[in-house]
Order: sequence, then structure tokens, then C-alpha cells
Amino acid sequence: MTCAIIVAAGSSRRMGFDKMFAPLAGHPVVWHSIKAFEDTREITDIVIVAKEDRIPEIETLVRDSRFKKIKSIVPGGEERHLSVWKGLQSVRAKECEHVAIHDGARPLITPRLIRECINSAHAHGAACCASPIPDTVKRADPQQLVQEGIDRSGLWAMQTPQIFASSLILQAYAAIMARSEMVTDEVSAVQKLGKRIYLLRVEDWNFKITFPHDLELAAPVLTTLPNGARIATASMPHMKTVAAGLWAAVGGRHESARQSGIAHFIEHLLFKGTGKRNARQITADVEGIGGYLNAFTTEDHTCYYAKAGANHLPRLCEVLADMYLDSTFPKHEIERERDVIREEILMYRDQPAQHAQELLSDSMWPGHPLGRPLTGSAETVERLTRDELMGFQRRHYCGRTTIAAVAGQCEHSEVVALLGPALSRLPVGQAPRYKRAPREIGPARLNLHTHETEQTHLALGFHAFGRRDERRYALKLLSVILGENMSSRLFQKLRERHGYCYNIQSSTVTLADSGAISIYAGLDHGKLERAVKMILRELEAICHRPPTKSELRQAKDYAIGQTLMGLESTTNQMMWLGESLIGYGIVHDPADIEARIQAVAPEEIQRCACHCLHRGRLGVAIVGPEKEHDRVSAWLA
Repeated sequence: MTCAIIVAAGSSRRMGFDKMFAPLAGHPVVWHSIKAFEDTREITDIVIVAKEDRIPEIETLVRDSRFKKIKSIVPGGEERHLSVWKGLQSVRAKECEHVAIHDGARPLITPRLIRECINSAHAHGAACCASPIPDTVKRADPQQLVQEGIDRSGLWAMQTPQIFASSLILQAYAAIMARSEMVTDEVSAVQKLGKRIYLLRVEDWNFKITFPHDLELAAPVLTTLPNGARIATASMPHMKTVAAGLWAAVGGRHESARQSGIAHFIEHLLFKGTGKRNARQITADVEGIGGYLNAFTTEDHTCYYAKAGANHLPRLCEVLADMYLDSTFPKHEIERERDVIREEILMYRDQPAQHAQELLSDSMWPGHPLGRPLTGSAETVERLTRDELMGFQRRHYCGRTTIAAVAGQCEHSEVVALLGPALSRLPVGQAPRYKRAPREIGPARLNLHTHETEQTHLALGFHAFGRRDERRYALKLLSVILGENMSSRLFQKLRERHGYCYNIQSSTVTLADSGAISIYAGLDHGKLERAVKMILRELEAICHRPPTKSELRQAKDYAIGQTLMGLESTTNQMMWLGESLIGYGIVHDPADIEARIQAVAPEEIQRCACHCLHRGRLGVAIVGPEKEHDRVSAWLA
């Protein structure tokens, strides 16, 4: 027999849950908890523990709903742990083999969920199957929790019942109360006996309703292997998928001029065969389980990542590790991939917006690795040899540059077990060196590519700050105000008011020693001059006058909201881990980023604009039919 103890202390009413659940049959929250246990075949008895002033209300609720399994309603104490103790002391609970303790303020349980809890508790011989974790435990030091054997990924689960072997929990309470020790929760009671706690993750809700103050994701966990390779996880137990990525802290800026494009070439070749898989098998082993596999190269890192259902995590890790460590660089695949990359280069040339961005990089960082296309050129791709490709990978894919990032329904210990042995094979190595970027370029530099296009594509960029500069938060908000959404100044002025363009947007990039804020627009040919001058006037305006408090508040809400919405995705959580560790060596807490953004004042935006948005920091690229270089340069003077 299994008895359910429902603690109905009235917290759901105080927190406003009853009002939120009014549409659900018009019942208070505790009714839904009772109904879920009533409908669960494995539950034989129900005991309700409530404050004395709530007992008449609950008796009426029970009578009107004709629940059959409720055996008793007992008065509880002022504190939750005392209510649990009184429920456990009830006759029905003592007679039952197992007891499910449920806090009525966390209502989203289902019969299937309860069955899973009971079955898992039995199967694992758990002293305590505890979820949710009480606040006292959630506030404890994470490392201490891990050492005590509590799986931190379970800290999230807020709306699930708690399963206990009744004899053990009674023994714990009796022993502790006999010593007059304070017990703040049932988990602590079991811990004091030194018993193992098994945390069950469940996610099959009857109603898809959550509350922000209940949804607390476990903080990221990081393990550093002896060779310097790092493994980071972000547990998202409510998700059904998992995203995994292997990152190498090497990219386009670490290449010599002769080897331009080599990091990107290697990215392609890691998909072309290993000691145990050919190219087709690599993709089939991931896509065949409903997942996807991809990669990208940036100025300072390369990432290989995959996503699939959480039960396929071992497969994802094995495939990624096989690619990362055991690619064979087949000669015939290298030759074939040269042609593929040449076509990729030509494809970007046929995309004027993309080509304008590449020309802008050359304008801002002329003669510097940051100014070269990440794909390299047809010439450099043609002359790269197999020995050069393999040598570059061996040097730069090492322990000190490697990060494994996994996010979704995953356990940190499992990820370390899956990836640790493979990544431990990497040599320690050294971080690659790079040429520092210039901060200013003198007079505005223009790259004009005359080409017959339907639109003129305009890109402007200004040198800005590196990623460790405290002004980067003001820079981000400056970009939002200028052009990151439809409410922005440039969008409203150039598109909505004057109809000069369909698309205009701004963005920022921050690197170790440099950064940029850029603006892109696709324009009618005849409106290029007016658009350029109008953009420059808007930039001057924000230098002379700070944004209003209302405008800045909206920009902050937008920047924070976009970040939070993005982090609801397992892939974006994985990217957050990897990019944070690559750039800063730590994983930033989104709450800290939010606080830093909220702290930015209007005057900081103005100072940031004055520092960045002047002609000595300006690079410009134009792709379109315009031919008069000197005429365009005069607009920028």
C-alpha cells in the first residue's frame, strides 16, 4: 500500500495560485493535488494535513467532490516539517509500505508522474526520492551538495511529489526529535541519518503551466580535466532534448596570411571520416536518431555541435568526440572539399549583403587577420596541403583550447563519464597567439564594389571595445537604440518615415582586444546618398544628446528579454556555456548580465557613442551599381 500525505498549508492561496488556477474547473489548487492522487491506482490512501482554520474548508471540498481515498484530515503545525511529521504519525501512514509526501502548493502532478515516482523509488532502493528540494537545500553550496551525493539537476523539479520509505523517514524523525534537533525539512531528516537521496526528474505535466518564481534552473557545473580541457553542463530537466558541443579556441584570427581559411577548412574536414566512420556514417549516426549535426568557425573559435532527444546523449557525445579526436583527413575528401569551399566562397560573393559584410571587415581591419574572410580565398584554399591541415589541428585542438558544453536534460556526472576519457587523450598544448587589432584607422575607409544588383547594400562599422571592457553593456544598449528592432531610431527614421529601405539593422561584436558596432541597410540605388547622410546625422544626434529614460528602459527590457528567451533553448544554453568559457574563462550568470545592463545610465550611452561613433573609427563597404568612389567618400568626410 502507498499512502499520500498532502500538506495543505495555504501557501498556494497566499502566492496567488488559486486565482491563477480559477479557470481549471474553478477549484483551489489543493483540489487538483487531491484529484491527481485519487486517480492514481497505486495510491491506496490519502491523508491531508492542514492548518486548523482550513480544515472546515477542506472537509467541505472533500465531501462535495466525493473523493473516496481520503482516510483522515489531521491538523498540522505552523511549520511545514511539523505538518509532515504529524501526517507520518497518522495511523494510515504507519500501516503503508511507502508514503508520498506532496506539498499542495505545487499542484501540477499527474497519475502517470506519481507512478513513475513510486516505481523509481522502489527500483533504486532510495532512502528518499525527493523533489522538490526545499529552499534550505537550494541555498546550500553547490559543491557541498554534489559531495553529499545530491544530483544538482534535480534542484529544478518544483512540481513533483516526494516519495519516502515510511519506516526510514519515521526512523529519521524519531531519532532527531529524540535529540531535540531542529529539522527544517524531510530531506534534512534523511541526510542526518547519512542515507542516500535519489532525485527523480519528471516532466510529464497534465497542465503546461509554470510560474517564474518556481522555475529555477540548476547553475552550470564545470569540470577541468588534468590536461586543461573543460566540460561544462547546464541542466534543463524540463526539456526533452539535449545539445552538445565541442569547442576549440582557435579561429580565423590565428591564421597566417598564407594559411588564410585553414580553420574553416578543418571544420569541413572533420565531417569527412574518422577511423570508424566514413562521411555518410557521421551524419547518419546523428540524423538517424532524429537529431542534427553542424559546425561553424568564427574569428576566435570553432564549434562542432549536435542536438537530439535526451536519451541519445551518449550517441551525440561519441560522434562528436570521434570527429574531434580521430578524423583521418582522407586525401580524396580534401580534394573534393576544396571544390566545395570554392563554391561556398562564390556563393557568398553572389549574396551582396554577405559580400558587403566581408568588405566591411577589410575596411575596418585592413591587412589584419580580422579583415580577411573566414573562408579564405580561392588561392589560399587551393594551396593548403594535407600536412598543413593536420598540423594546424594537432597544434591547436589541445587540452588548453578545448571545451565541451552540454545543455538540456543531462547529468553532469554522466557527461563527464561520456566525454572525459576521450578528451583526456588530448595533449595539454598551448593557446594560439594572435596579432592585436588596431583601434583606429584614421580617415573613414571605403570599400566600393561595383556590381549590378537590385539593391545597393550599405555596411558601416565603427571600432569599439573588447569583450572585457565594462563599457560593452552600454555598447549593446546603444546598438539596440540605433537599430536592433523595429522600434529603433534608424528603422523608424529610414524605413517607416522615409521609406528608404526595407531592412536596416545594427549589431555588435566583441573580441578579446577589439570590437565593433555596425549598421547594415539594403537601399534603393537612388536613395544611397540621402540614406548615408541621414544615418550619420542620427549617429551624431545620440552623441550630442543622451537617450531618454523611457527609451533606455525599453532598450534594456529588449536586450534582457531577448537573452532570456534565447536561453529557453538547449542549443542557445550550450552556446552560452561555450562562448562564456571561450571569452571569459567562466560561465556568466544571466542574472548578473541583467544587473549590469540595468545599471547603465543614459549618460553612459552618450559617452559610449561619442567614443565610438566618429569618423576616425569608421569603415564603410558598398555593393551595388555605384561607381564614384570619390563622390561617396565626400559624404563620409
